[in-house]
Amino acid sequence: MCRKKRGHMDEHKRTCSFCGKVVDKKDSISHFDQDGISCTVCRLCIATGAKIFGMRNLKEDAGENNNGCPGAKDLKILTPKQIFTELEKHVIGQSALNKELAVFAFHHLSRAKRFLDGEDIATLGKKHNLMCVGKSGCGKSWSITQLARIIGVPVSFGDATRLTEMGYVGEDIDDILKGLFSSPKDKLGSVGIVVIDEVDKLVSRGKSEDVTRTGAQQAMLRALDGNQFEIFTTGDKRKSSEKMLIDTRMIPFICLGAFSDMDLCDKKSHQNIGFRRTASDITPQSESHLAQRIIEYGFSEEFINRFDNVHLINSLTVPDMIRILNNPNGGVIRNEVERFKCEGMNLEVKQEAVEAIATKAYAEGMGGARNLYSQLHTILKGVEFEYFGTGKQADVIVYADDVEGIKVRVKEYGNRKKKENGNSAVINQEEIGTAQKSL
Repeated sequence: MCRKKRGHMDEHKRTCSFCGKVVDKKDSISHFDQDGISCTVCRLCIATGAKIFGMRNLKEDAGENNNGCPGAKDLKILTPKQIFTELEKHVIGQSALNKELAVFAFHHLSRAKRFLDGEDIATLGKKHNLMCVGKSGCGKSWSITQLARIIGVPVSFGDATRLTEMGYVGEDIDDILKGLFSSPKDKLGSVGIVVIDEVDKLVSRGKSEDVTRTGAQQAMLRALDGNQFEIFTTGDKRKSSEKMLIDTRMIPFICLGAFSDMDLCDKKSHQNIGFRRTASDITPQSESHLAQRIIEYGFSEEFINRFDNVHLINSLTVPDMIRILNNPNGGVIRNEVERFKCEGMNLEVKQEAVEAIATKAYAEGMGGARNLYSQLHTILKGVEFEYFGTGKQADVIVYADDVEGIKVRVKEYGNRKKKENGNSAVINQEEIGTAQKSL
């Protein structure tokens, strides 16, 4: 008995293996296996399947443009106002910086979308590089981290203290560029952003000139201008043979520096001096003046000229620090509350204590926002030492005493297992001596 071929009627008619309709040979696709059994799909079922799956796999495999990058649909374009609004939720007290970053990011996203749509890179105009100058703790690195989260393009962070001319000791520019790519096939890295922190460390401030620092400045010029780099895909450059080509014309640079020993403000000579001088007597330097000061600091003029904007970041004030402590979008206190909650403890910081912590952190003038974490940790470390890991549950209240400064009160509710059994009575209430530190 002959084996009948499924889905086959005669030379010109076929039966769809999915819907069962009889269709012409020209309106269907058939596949025969080694045993001669066929599977036939009609035109309607093909169209239905394509609609269901949205041709996603076909677009991912064959829908790349001439640039070898994913489609522009993968890139979300936000307006400068939208970017600014998101930054304001997380970067406190730096509205001018947030506006600068919002415009910078929109310009880059706009160029990146046109590039991913297949437009010739030569017609996209020049990329913008940005340098941000501000004291330690003012929020330079934090603001860039938040920007990277908002705009959704790869961002590679590099440290200028480890940057050398050729990368034999430390890192070179190739290593930082390679950080944009999770793999050699990760095409989205071609429109990423490179961030170099501690850029002021590229200047030798000693009596003898450090040639590695000067050489690192020179090595960065090609990347800042926008050139093609052929980099190794593995860590060991001496043994690696696999290379990839990176075009930095679509990769803008953001450089961050504290310039701690450089005066960042102009002081009006006609104003009062000493303790009577007010904040209005100190004005930020203009962009051109600031760039000139950075050149005098030790950077080459050709290096600084590669940056379209040199932005001075304001130092934080006491109200700014209070907002950082109370910020509901991941502020210092909220992070501590979540950490205590994981240990079965409820943490509350009274507003008067918040103001006292911010005042002391500002008065010390070291670390900026980072000092807020240090201050709060000093206050709470006694409670952590006594209670963390014990399974006890308690209410922890941080408050300010007019005489003794900031104090901590702990109301204990016993062991976690006892509470589960319904025993929620207050066992004791005590002052944690190691946490009673005055401001």
